[in-house]
Amino acid sequence: MKTIVIGLMLAAFATGAQARQDAVDRVEASKRALCDQLYHDHADQLASCLNPPSPATDAEWVAHDIEPMGWGALTMGQGVIVFVRDKTAGISPRLWVRWEYKSPATSAVEFLEFDCKGKRQKTIQSSRYGGQNLSSPLTTTQISSAGWLYETPGTLGASVLEYACKLKSADDEFDKFFSSAPGKKGSASDNFLKNVSEGDKPTADQPAK
Repeated sequence: MKTIVIGLMLAAFATGAQARQDAVDRVEASKRALCDQLYHDHADQLASCLNPPSPATDAEWVAHDIEPMGWGALTMGQGVIVFVRDKTAGISPRLWVRWEYKSPATSAVEFLEFDCKGKRQKTIQSSRYGGQNLSSPLTTTQISSAGWLYETPGTLGASVLEYACKLKSADDEFDKFFSSAPGKKGSASDNFLKNVSEGDKPTADQPAK
């Protein structure tokens, strides 16, 4: 009799265990079915997430997001566009340079000085912005104490150096032309202004306008 009772108890326990396992299996099957349905319904979104669309080209990005704001575009490449303005002539020319970055979407302005003979440059002042188009917030502004730096050939920085030194070369040719002209003395700018003012004056054989 005792053996029969124990057998019935074991059978009942086994039946209960099987029932519990069947319930767990049904829950897991429901989860898988739900996941499969979600995947089927949102396959496009998942594919887009795993394989995002290619970003716009640099030209499209600049046309859509970047404002010149009085700056002249100099060069562009690899998600960066460089603007320049307000050249300061001299033995070591200086130039304001604006950098716009595609990603992260930030911008910067630097005041640079160039050593054209040594083919190097240094930063006098720099400002960093948290957004494109020099938009706020302005994150940092600092006066640089760094020395001269040599730009790697073929980089955007090297293009800025080349541009600044071409401007200096043009100024030098301007000075050379006027200083070598017969009867001309003084700086190129003085001579140029003098020529313009004298050209507007009537001569003895020319009546006043």
